[in-house]
Amino acid sequence: MAVYRFPPIATMSGPGSASTLPALIRTRGRGPDVIDRTCSVNGCERPKYGRSLCNMHYQRLRKKGTTGDAEPGRGGDPVARFWTKVDKNGPVPSHRPELGQCWLWTATKSNGYGMFSLNSGMVLAPRYAYELTHGSIGDRDLDHLCRNPSCVNPDHLEPVTHRENVLRGIGPTAMQAAQTHCKRGHPFDEENTYIIPTTGSRQCRTCVVAYRPGRREIDNARRRERRAQLRAG
Repeated sequence: MAVYRFPPIATMSGPGSASTLPALIRTRGRGPDVIDRTCSVNGCERPKYGRSLCNMHYQRLRKKGTTGDAEPGRGGDPVARFWTKVDKNGPVPSHRPELGQCWLWTATKSNGYGMFSLNSGMVLAPRYAYELTHGSIGDRDLDHLCRNPSCVNPDHLEPVTHRENVLRGIGPTAMQAAQTHCKRGHPFDEENTYIIPTTGSRQCRTCVVAYRPGRREIDNARRRERRAQLRAG
């Protein structure tokens, strides 16, 4: 059990006077004989942890050198908290200089995309910024016109379908969709293109007709060879 040792009282203006109480005893509306065991930051009612601060303010003081009570915290306005994590002096996209500067997210990121803590969960920072200024986008994706995933500038974002967003990217699906000819040089035009119903992938009709029989023979020959090896073994 902790034992509180009060410092000696230097002066006394009268028996029971509040001026004789040591610094550890505060009133906060509870009477002069109540020991205050709450955080010393104004407005914080959490229990003390160290240096007359609660655990949150103590850790903030230890890591950042300030309790940060003047800054909007997690319990404050989320919009104000969001914009404190944005650097509006980002680079100008070289391929689209007319868009202006990127607004860079400086906090938590996942695969380059900003993540914002909201209502005990995480949301995408670009989506939050866009919906603050333009309203909900439903189930659509946001395409970064600046090609900078950490940018949250609403003017650099465009709501599109998931398919459109994938095809605008630089991944394997987008690269394959941009091909105008198959690997053997046959055009992917209306006449020569077959769409596989189950996957939506394209196939070159000329290649299917010309090369599939030969491929079938090769596969059959390999199967016969494996069977022969199994019998011999």
